[in-house]
Amino acid sequence: QVIKSTCEQYHLTECLRDPEFKELLSLVEELRPEGNRARLTPREASKKMEFVKRVLFLEKVESYKCLELFSTVSDSAAFFQFVRDKRFVGEKGQAVFRQQYELITAQLQHEEYDEGVLNHLYAAFEFILPFTDPRQRFSSLMKKVTRLDVSHGLKQLDTVNSNITLIRLWFSRAEGDTLENVANELDCILATGFYQFSLSNAKGSQIALVYEPSLSQAAPALQQQQQLQQQQAPPQA
Repeated sequence: QVIKSTCEQYHLTECLRDPEFKELLSLVEELRPEGNRARLTPREASKKMEFVKRVLFLEKVESYKCLELFSTVSDSAAFFQFVRDKRFVGEKGQAVFRQQYELITAQLQHEEYDEGVLNHLYAAFEFILPFTDPRQRFSSLMKKVTRLDVSHGLKQLDTVNSNITLIRLWFSRAEGDTLENVANELDCILATGFYQFSLSNAKGSQIALVYEPSLSQAAPALQQQQQLQQQQAPPQA
C-alpha cells in the first residue's frame, strides 16, 4: 500500500494504470492473513510469491531494503517539489542540476557551510529522480529503484528534507551567478582587463580565479577615476 500511495502522491499515473501493478495489489490483499492466504496450497502460495518478486524486480536482489525507499520518498514532498519547481527532470534538467551543484560547491569553499547537507544533496537527488517521470510504467520505476544502493540513501533524503530552505537559498544564488551576473562580468573583462586562473598543488583545492587589469587599459581607467575624485573634492581654503 505504501508503493501505491507514493505513486498516487506523485501522480505516477502510468504506474497506477499498469495491469501488472493492479494485479500485484490484488494479490497482496489476497496474501494478507485476513484474506484467502489460509486457503492456498503451498504450491499456489509459492507461485504467487514468484509473481510478486518478478513484478517488483526482487528476483536477483540480496535484500528487500530498496522497498523502504518508497516510504522515505513519500515523506520527501518538499524536496520533490523543489526538483519539480527548478525543472531538474529529464536529461537537460539533470544536466542543469549538476552544473549548478558544481557551482555551489565552488562558491561554498571559502564560506562556513554545512558540508553534510551539500554532500547528501547529490545522492538524494539520485534517489528522488525515479519518481519524477509520470509517463513511465511500473516496471520501469522498479528497475530504477532496485538498482539504487539505498543503504545510506534514506538518511541522505532525511537530511535534505530537513534543510530544504537552505538548499533553495544555495540554488537561488547559483542561478543568479549563472544568469544575471554573466553579462556584467563579461562587460567588465572586455572593458578593463582579463581573468587569470591557476591550479594550486594543495590537495582538494579549487581553481583560483584572479582578476588582473591589463596595463594598457587600466591606465585610462585610473586617470578617469583620479579626475572624478578631484572634481568631487571640496575646495581648499
